[in-house]
Amino acid sequence: MNDPRGSMWRKWDLHLHAPLTKLNNNYKIEDKGDLWELYCNKIEQSDVVGFGITDYFSVDNYFIFIDKFTKLFPNSTKVFFPNIEFRLEVSVNLKAEEVNLHVIFSNIIPKIKIDEFLGKLDTNITSNAATVSCKSLNDSQISSACIDYKQLRTKLKEVFGNDECYLIFAAANNQGLRPDNGSLRKLVITDEIDKVCDGFFGGSQNVDHFLKLDRFENNEQSRPKPVLSCSDAHSFDEIDNWLGKQFVRRSNGSQIIEKNVTWIKADLTFEGLKQITYEPKDRVFIGDEPEILKRVKSNKTKYIRSLEFKKVVNSNLTNEIWFDKNEKINVNPGFVSIIGNKGSGKSALADTLGLLGDTKQSDHFSFLNDSKFKNKKDNKAKNFNAIIEWESGDPSEKNLNDEVNENAVETIKCIPQNYLESICTEQLEGSLFNNELKKVIFSHIGTTEKLNFNSLDDLIRFKTKEKGNTIDIVKSEIANLNTEIAILEKKLHPDYRTLINNKLQIKKLEKETHEKVKPEEKTKPVIGVDQKNETEEITTSINEKVKNIIECEKK
Repeated sequence: MNDPRGSMWRKWDLHLHAPLTKLNNNYKIEDKGDLWELYCNKIEQSDVVGFGITDYFSVDNYFIFIDKFTKLFPNSTKVFFPNIEFRLEVSVNLKAEEVNLHVIFSNIIPKIKIDEFLGKLDTNITSNAATVSCKSLNDSQISSACIDYKQLRTKLKEVFGNDECYLIFAAANNQGLRPDNGSLRKLVITDEIDKVCDGFFGGSQNVDHFLKLDRFENNEQSRPKPVLSCSDAHSFDEIDNWLGKQFVRRSNGSQIIEKNVTWIKADLTFEGLKQITYEPKDRVFIGDEPEILKRVKSNKTKYIRSLEFKKVVNSNLTNEIWFDKNEKINVNPGFVSIIGNKGSGKSALADTLGLLGDTKQSDHFSFLNDSKFKNKKDNKAKNFNAIIEWESGDPSEKNLNDEVNENAVETIKCIPQNYLESICTEQLEGSLFNNELKKVIFSHIGTTEKLNFNSLDDLIRFKTKEKGNTIDIVKSEIANLNTEIAILEKKLHPDYRTLINNKLQIKKLEKETHEKVKPEEKTKPVIGVDQKNETEEITTSINEKVKNIIECEKK
């Protein structure tokens, strides 16, 4: 299920065993009630929305569950994925437990295709001198069955081809990758299993390790991978205590989080889930609640839920130039930018937000002040009302023909494009531009941390006072800037960002070096007679490079 606001943080549990699970089945009911009905009810009543319904070497119970759940709750918004748990023939952790691997399939894959894969994946069990596949295991063979992890992706590709409709996860803790650091052989096996996997089931203590790019023993570069904390519930009591909850155990006077909550920022689809493999750090959070959700709850008057445009009743809609109907734009709490081609309405949206937020720069609106829209004859702006719905639930509404209330509190700081262009025509050091940066972009940074640009003379004075090869370092910095400038000058359209960064780099160096000089030293001459000529050459060279940068900016 896709949310109109885009990817949202939601609770997921991708390792939850179904009733009649083939190993460690502890689902019991005291009376003669229906196990499946009770299980379905607990699933529907939980605040978890994405599930991996799990069983060993099979998906039979997953499809039984789907059939029963959809009949009980046909309008449920929960989503489910089949999760097959396999045991491997190897053990690498300190307790000599076999490693468990999981294959999570897309929920649109038919059972017949998954069974075909299970029929091709052999186990270590033999019968009448023939190897028994996962599909052919009987109940008595399940507890001792294992697979070869090296064959897993091969068999998946053999059945599904290039359609990667599955994700492979390994248990990082219990029955998982907890290597004996004294055994190089086990560490190497751990790395090879890691390479097979798309992610891991573990806890917050595992996250940093699996985000590393250098976690392999042979110095081969590793890929950052997500870690999910799941319940691994095998009973109703475990569902009650663990599903979507933190479970804390006390041990020797301290508290240990034994089970935790996983939040995933994604659409409720398998393709949405796969996004965590591309952005494991940003799309997965293990803990009570992601920070953005806490901020929204505590600052509901500062976050926008939606922006709506409504046609005024009985308005003249002849030759309308905006919308053909009422439009509502839902806003994600993580919303940071509007992207689109020229003329696609970016300025219109920004201006409208500024209007509703009573911004102080309304006289620079590029769209709402456009004569084509605010025509004196038919004044098409009167045809629409704009409404902001805040997270607090209190809407702000204005007609697009209204003016900004200069006496109202500015709830949205808007810097219209026309205004930004006007202040950017000055030099970078222009006070107006710097003031806007300080007020908006650097508003959350302390005064002492803000850049305080000083003169180039301070940089040279301090640099030439330093011992050793300081002059050579300055020359190297000049050479690097010179190379950058030469490349940029050859382009038809200069890279203004790089040019400005070069200038900022010089200015930042000035600030850093100037602050290191004691006040009394700033008044003392620090350039020796034998350094004077070389220092003057460096000063001239740097000043020349800055001039070149400014010329490139003008172009």
